[in-house]
Amino acid sequence: MEANGEAWPSIEQLKALPSDDPLSCLAKTIHYKTELAWQIVRKMEANGEAWPSIEQLKALPPDDPLSCLATNLHYKVDLAWRKLKQMEENGEAWPSIEQLKALPSDDPLSCLAEDLSYKTELAWRKLRVMKRNGEAWPSIEQLKALPSDDPARYIVM
Repeated sequence: MEANGEAWPSIEQLKALPSDDPLSCLAKTIHYKTELAWQIVRKMEANGEAWPSIEQLKALPPDDPLSCLATNLHYKVDLAWRKLKQMEENGEAWPSIEQLKALPSDDPLSCLAEDLSYKTELAWRKLRVMKRNGEAWPSIEQLKALPSDDPARYIVM
């Protein structure tokens, strides 16, 4: 279907198929619903529309494919990185790990508190500021001695 430029059938269309049609079983799989949701999000993005927030996704009826993204960690992380990019464009500082941990769990940024790539990027940002200020970078031993929640420690991991 995709190779022929045809749209994937909706959940409703799949449910309407006869039970002996191989496609009918996809109506019950979360994998299909999730893939369908990602297609919708990519189409929204291509049309210049903003991605739905977690709150908007939670408010959708359960049979709406987008509703499954409300609990999808990949979506939440992508949404968080988009929010960070927007913050950066607005000249806002990125939140610290402590600030992220204090956020409610439904805030997309909260998932970055345990995200290694965020911690590493935060650490590199800290080192670039040190360099701009003429400060010496810490040694590997000094980095290893930092508290486990200090982002700079993730450079040596």
